[in-house]
Amino acid sequence: MRLRALLPLFVVALLAGCGWHLAGTMPGQQALGKVRITGERSGTAALLRESLRFSSGVQLIDQDDPAALQIAILGDATGRRIVALSGAGRAREFEIIQSVRFNVRFEGRELIPTDTIEFRTQVSYDDSSALSKEFEIAALVQSMQRDAAAQILRRTAALKR
Repeated sequence: MRLRALLPLFVVALLAGCGWHLAGTMPGQQALGKVRITGERSGTAALLRESLRFSSGVQLIDQDDPAALQIAILGDATGRRIVALSGAGRAREFEIIQSVRFNVRFEGRELIPTDTIEFRTQVSYDDSSALSKEFEIAALVQSMQRDAAAQILRRTAALKR
């Protein structure tokens, strides 16, 4: 009988020990306040806006405000490089490269000077399934852009504390 009474406590301790928490602000994470994101309206900048739009303690603004956190996406480029060729001389494997240049300013000073985040992944390619491979590559690029946006937010939040 005592074991049944202790079971819920054991489950809670187990979940807390593995780092699980309810959705919302992470422990130790500070609200960013007013945030302005400049750069292209697609790619990593759009994913940054999307992730901040529903965050608590964040107000996205479009106009210039010196008291706002300024995240500037200076470049967002995707490239492909052939890694392997088939016997017939056709591309058999590509390396997809996602490169994002950015900087972060707050109250006139640079929190993060211009920096580049780069992700690379390899994908096999087959001419007979070209359409499905293009969809796979597009999904990989979006995933890399989402990872870049998350990394920018983590670095910004860590410096803003």
